[in-house]
This record gives sequence, C-alpha cells and structure tokens, in this order.
Amino acid sequence: MPPPAEYANVPSQPLPNWDYDSGTYTAPADYSVAPIDYGNIHLPGPVEIVAPIIAPKEKGRIGDWVFEQKTWMSDDDLARTNNTSAVIESQVSTFYASIGVPVDRASRIAAAQLAGGAGGALAGAAAVGVPAATVGALIGGTIGGTSALGLFSPVLTPIGAVPAGVVGTATGAGIGAAALGVPAAAIGAVGGGIAGVAAATAYGAGELGEPVDVSDQIPDIDQPAVTTQTQNVLTDWENSGPVGQAVATTVRDTVAVAPAIDQQARDFVAAQPGGEQIIEQVDTALTDFFTNASPGLASQLISDAIGAGTQA
Repeated sequence: MPPPAEYANVPSQPLPNWDYDSGTYTAPADYSVAPIDYGNIHLPGPVEIVAPIIAPKEKGRIGDWVFEQKTWMSDDDLARTNNTSAVIESQVSTFYASIGVPVDRASRIAAAQLAGGAGGALAGAAAVGVPAATVGALIGGTIGGTSALGLFSPVLTPIGAVPAGVVGTATGAGIGAAALGVPAAAIGAVGGGIAGVAAATAYGAGELGEPVDVSDQIPDIDQPAVTTQTQNVLTDWENSGPVGQAVATTVRDTVAVAPAIDQQARDFVAAQPGGEQIIEQVDTALTDFFTNASPGLASQLISDAIGAGTQA
C-alpha cells in the first residue's frame, strides 16, 4: 500500500550488520542495546520518525524474517511487500520511541513483533484454513475445468497460453479454495497473529536483533510435483472403473480441444469492428497480470504444470 504522507521525505536506513553486496550478515561483537527503563515510560510525545529499513537485495523482509524470493513472487509484489513491511515496522518503532523506549530497543521490539505476528498469522491460517481450502479447491477445480470451454476460453486465454480447460481448472480451484478456505484462514490468522505478537513481546523475541532466514518455511511452486500429481490422479481415475475412465477422458479431451476453440473465439472477435483492439487490450492486461502480480504468476505456473500432467 502507498506509504503515509509523513513518510514522503523520510530517508531509509540499511539493515544493521548486513552486507548488501555479498548478501551476508555479520554478527556484531556486542549485541547489547539500552534496556527499557520503565520509570521513563510516558504518554506518547513528538519524536522523529524511525527510518524504514531497506530489505536485502532479491529477498523479502518482514521484521526479523528474511527469505529468498520464491518462484511465484513477482518482482513488483516483493517490492511492495518489503516497502509496506518496512513502513509498518517504522511506525511501531516510532510509537515505542514516543513513549520513552530507546530507539535501538524500540526497533528490535518492532522487528520481533512484526515477524512474530506474521508467523502466528501463517500458523493460524494453516491450521484452520488449509483443510477447508483443500476441499474448496477440489470442488472448484472440478467445476472450473468442466465449464472452461464455455466460459473462460474467449475471455481469459491469450494466444499461445495454457489451454482454456487448464485455466478453468486452476481458476476454479482458486475460487473454491478462496470460498471455503479464506474465511476460515482469516479467523485463524487473526488469532494466530495476536498470539504471535504477544509471544514476541512477552518472551523478548528479537533480543539480538538478528535476521532469521525462513526461506525453507516458504515453499516454491514445485511444477514437476504438480505435473506428477495430476498424472497420478488421472491414472487412478482411469483405473477406477467406467465412471472414472469417463471423467479422465473428458478432462484430457477438454484440454486437447481448448486451443482450437480458443482460436475460433479469437477469430470471431477479431472479425468484429474494433475486435483486434479488444484482443490486444485483453492480452496486454493478462500479460501484466501473469507477469507482475503474484496470484497471476502462481496461477500460470500451476496451470502449466497441470496442463503438462493432462497431456502425458
């Protein structure tokens, strides 16, 4: 989100002890900062804004958390995440400084709380939301895939892109997961986030102010695994009897004919007055979505993998 107006002229600061050229952290000889003197705590007063911290190159940073950019994270979204996280951390640090907490200590508390809140939210969302999202994805993917030719082909699939049936399945799965998973995940995230912030504060997390690499906790999209899983599911259906065979055949046939149907739809639109301009506008918008938006990039990766699985 855009930074508040008061940050327009506030310079950023580097992450302490981080070498931006080599991408490495060097632990200081002395981690100590001034402790909190609770006798000096007072009502908020005017203080200088604590400068936001610049994230390491090609990495995400949320408080104490640092992670490698994943395959499904677009450059634009990574930058927006880092900028928003840095401003929120700065606002929390500035608040603590305004009530009498030394700035160095305030910054460490803010970084720990931001990471703790994010970690608690992710844990809560995973615990509550993922099971519901899985059910929703299965339902939505089935509906989306079977309706793809009639609904998604002339609208969503650019020339040379993934087959419309694959787009329909991926889109349907996303909608289904969102419909069932997001509300449950939101509840879990709120509760987990509150717990994470409380834990980070209560136990003094971030006492050292050292970045913690959590890259292994944030997965990439494993396209070969998705392709293999798609192949296995279709094979299981084909071996399950006449009904399963019919469903698997329908899925494969739908994906196979989708490009031809898509081209027919494009030819029809192009033949109409202004049709070429409409197609160009749609393709431009879709290219931007699949390139610069993480949901689009992720859906493209998943769609490609599913498409490969259905054609095997």
